[in-house]
Amino acid sequence: MRKEKEALALKKKFNLSQADIAKSLASDFVCSFFINKKTGRYIEFSSNEFYKSLNIPATGDDFFNVSENALMNLIYLEDKELTFKAFNKENVIKVLEIDTSFSIIFRILINNKPIYLDMKIANMINDDTHIVCGIKNIDAHMKRIEEYENYKRSSLTFGGIAEALASDYAALIYVNTKNDIYHEYYSSDKYKTLGIPTDGKYLFSSIDGLRKHIYMEDLPLFLTACTKENILNVLEVDKSFTLNIRIILDGEPLYCLIKITKMMLEDDYHVVIGISNIDEHMKREEKYNKYINQFKEIAFKDSLTGVKSKNAYNDYEERINYEIKENLIKEFALVVCDINGLKVINDTLGHAAGDEYIKSGARLICDTFKYSPVFRVGGDEFVVILENNDYKDRFNLLNEINNNVVCNIRNKCVSLAVGMADFTDDDICVHDVFERADRMMYENKKLLKSL
Repeated sequence: MRKEKEALALKKKFNLSQADIAKSLASDFVCSFFINKKTGRYIEFSSNEFYKSLNIPATGDDFFNVSENALMNLIYLEDKELTFKAFNKENVIKVLEIDTSFSIIFRILINNKPIYLDMKIANMINDDTHIVCGIKNIDAHMKRIEEYENYKRSSLTFGGIAEALASDYAALIYVNTKNDIYHEYYSSDKYKTLGIPTDGKYLFSSIDGLRKHIYMEDLPLFLTACTKENILNVLEVDKSFTLNIRIILDGEPLYCLIKITKMMLEDDYHVVIGISNIDEHMKREEKYNKYINQFKEIAFKDSLTGVKSKNAYNDYEERINYEIKENLIKEFALVVCDINGLKVINDTLGHAAGDEYIKSGARLICDTFKYSPVFRVGGDEFVVILENNDYKDRFNLLNEINNNVVCNIRNKCVSLAVGMADFTDDDICVHDVFERADRMMYENKKLLKSL
């Protein structure tokens, strides 16, 4: 009761009224309107110079349509859809039935610059038939908010980023390459079990301390690569030195990545050593590579004869074509073999006998060209790529298989037609050599028919 009397006395002292307070608050608005909810008829009862740029008439019969038409060409393109979806008579009246006011923030273009406005529509007190609308220029306020948000984003320091990245490492060590003193900046519990001191002297002594924990197969690489001289030489050329090794922890090999990077300091002699656990990643990669190799083995192997498949031949051909193009290969020969009489075997004795006949032919080819890849490229067609010692001995090997074929014909065993061609400087791809060998094979086939 006492407080109410004090408030009343204060109002009388300063001659305050609700109209005075409302007038003071309304000074923040660029314009205000008194609107009939039912008819939409309105009158503007306060405005300032900025109001003129909105082009809303001071009075009219349909406030929402008039305002929408006036603002249509002013509203910022990105805000148009949302603004006009919300700012319509039906939606505004619906909101005001539930809440005391409706408010929407949008941007208009003035002199090709976006300006933030806040439109607020509220129910009149003790008047159910009218509402009041005020449009406020909040551009400076919104710009301050944007500046603050930009400041927050840009206030991330490299230290904060480094803290986030540090979680990927089992250990981070700061090293002075001039005096060889190091300090451990961070380490995980697993790394601590290695028993390496957190501070010390002698360059990369923290890494040297890993020596007894290195997986035996990786130790030679580690001792060769992780020397002061080699690391500094690498850092002279590249931004960082990296090495994948396995460390024994709890009796099991664990894949780790050692990464050494120069610090961005003027002295140019500080480095950071990071040791990260990449075991899970490497295990997944090993599993994937194993799967790929198994898939290749199946795809590149002929299931009937056990020799390499047509897919494998295509792979070899692609590799050799690249070597031809880059002048990396000087000599090789192709042998094309075609099994004679397979159709007769299939027609008279059945396909099972035909398969055995093909396998016999494959054995004859493999027994002759023991040190060269043999490919089954068709039902009864084989190709052999002769390199190295088989290439040097190719004419003897060709005579050998031809003699065996003649002997087999007499003994009614498997018969092959064979053709061979050498790679020459005039050949631009493997297929050029194949075509000559294939022609030689057909000439040999004709010869064998006369036997």
